[in-house]
Amino acid sequence: MLSEEQLREIDERSSRTSPGPWTWYCYRCGYEIVTMSSRRAVVQRDGGVCFVGDADFISRAREDVSAMLATIRELQKRVAELEKIADAVVDCRVKEVAVRTECTPAASSAAWDAYWKLVDIAELLIAARKGET
Repeated sequence: MLSEEQLREIDERSSRTSPGPWTWYCYRCGYEIVTMSSRRAVVQRDGGVCFVGDADFISRAREDVSAMLATIRELQKRVAELEKIADAVVDCRVKEVAVRTECTPAASSAAWDAYWKLVDIAELLIAARKGET
């Protein structure tokens, strides 16, 4: 997983490049990468890179993209795990009637506090699952 320092370094490299988006053209004598906004060459037809920031960004792109893909995959796994937990909590919300029956007016205030905390958590998770938060 990328550390905060690695993310910062990638972000800094990106901020030192020519403004994007970039595109490329193929000519008989070579290729050229240009910025779409100014049509300024980033990589010239002979393969030379015009600006140091662009060269640094291009030279590290392969490893940066690989690291970002690994991070995305790890985060997707974590999201899937959290969704399983959320589903379990939502299932518990369905069973709240059973819990509520145990929280009669004679039940302790601690039991009621625990019950309402669970209800609050379940409602937050239900809203998050619906995209309301």
